[in-house]
Amino acid sequence: MRCPARTHHRRSSLPGVGAGVALITLTLMSLSASSPSQTSTYPSSAGNGGQFSQEQPPASLVSHRDLRLTSTSPAVPATAVRSLWVWRGWTPEPLVTLASRHGFNRLLVSVPLGSRNDRVLMSRFAELSRRARSKGIHLDALGGSPSWAAYPSRAESWAKEVRDLGFFERIHLDIEPYTLGDWTTRQKRLSSGLVQAVQRVRSVGLPVDVDIPHWYWKTPTLSKDTLDIAVMRRADSVTIMAYQNTWSRIVAVSAVELRHAAALGKRAVIGVNIRPASATEPTSTLWGATAVSVFTDLARITSTGTTMPGFGGVALHDAEYLARLQTLSTRPRAVSTPADSGHRRVMS
Repeated sequence: MRCPARTHHRRSSLPGVGAGVALITLTLMSLSASSPSQTSTYPSSAGNGGQFSQEQPPASLVSHRDLRLTSTSPAVPATAVRSLWVWRGWTPEPLVTLASRHGFNRLLVSVPLGSRNDRVLMSRFAELSRRARSKGIHLDALGGSPSWAAYPSRAESWAKEVRDLGFFERIHLDIEPYTLGDWTTRQKRLSSGLVQAVQRVRSVGLPVDVDIPHWYWKTPTLSKDTLDIAVMRRADSVTIMAYQNTWSRIVAVSAVELRHAAALGKRAVIGVNIRPASATEPTSTLWGATAVSVFTDLARITSTGTTMPGFGGVALHDAEYLARLQTLSTRPRAVSTPADSGHRRVMS
């Protein structure tokens, strides 16, 4: 899962969100007082260490009548989501042990197209479902391809297969059309395809959560809505890929999407990355921190998030690197994630 920096849009400081910014800032300052190593100022969305800007989003993004925050905006759920992406290399018992040990209540498990024809995988799904239920952990089917934005019917076909498997409560889409080579020339068309894919998947009957990068509020579509709003209107919830290297930056870049989710009566989960960064995006991860440091940051994000309308919890990317993270005590240099043609066992 990638959430690359935007290079074809103007790179500016993250826009403020009025009174919400003051509340977030005060909360961060309060938390920082108990942790001198953390800063109470907001860095720019470009990660250049600049001060948090009070610039407002374009009026067209927030002036629609149905996007105004009201007293009916959703409150923070009593039990916030704490989810874990699971892409590869897992076996049921170690994975459930890992998730349970660290307090995760939802697993986003990759489900390849054609899984129903793989008897070994079906057996693993059955065992995972049984073990997860015994620990009170929910299972979501994770899937997606950038090509689904060009061919939305493929997303629907996959979702129908997931529904019929019977192991998963929800669908978690990770489509990411901006990774396609023609994104810059076909942005509006591909954005429209993403929205259609979400709508088609939702029609299958399972609740749908969609991964979105934190900058979708700047991305136009063929309609009057920006891409984040268009997706939120059709999904049940979203997960913001707020991939940064400090907890305060993670909260900062999530602010606009949280506001939009709240205004639409939807939940937004804040996604945190611990996979190794690429050389071109060295500040997109907490990779290299100790497990204690990462979970301290997750607690700070959750504590701050509970003051923000629209906040639905946190998600960690991903299980494979959580298992590795437990053995690390220093921050290594940013490196590209190596290609892996096989599966690795997720150890507890």
